[in-house]
Amino acid sequence: MIDLSTSHLKLIDEQTYTHKESPEKWSKKEILGHLIDSASNNHRRFLLAQFEVNPIIFYDQDKWCKYNHYQVAPTQQLIDLWSALNKQLVHLWTNLTDEDFQRRANDQTLAFLAADYNSHLAHHLNQITGYIYLN
Repeated sequence: MIDLSTSHLKLIDEQTYTHKESPEKWSKKEILGHLIDSASNNHRRFLLAQFEVNPIIFYDQDKWCKYNHYQVAPTQQLIDLWSALNKQLVHLWTNLTDEDFQRRANDQTLAFLAADYNSHLAHHLNQITGYIYLN
């Protein structure tokens, strides 16, 4: 799914990426940035849960988006970072055991968090590209 999604992300022109319906709404580029932040924070959750007991990791998504300055970042850089972070997250997941997936972070099992992450990812990729992604 990552390579296919990356191909779809590359088809979008810059004007479409940066267009905002209103000042308080995220552009497609900012939604992509949000997915980068989500991947980064989820990577940390899955990593720490392997050697800490129930780490709690939250972040203020609006502040992260604002202070990462995604709206003015080079689009290809964001696509590459999104792709690399998700490939690393999948790599981490493929090396977890069934027992590992029962460990907890944010008071949820890693199995639940992985499924939730995939649903969240599919939802936002659909917002950006218009394609339906099944998780």
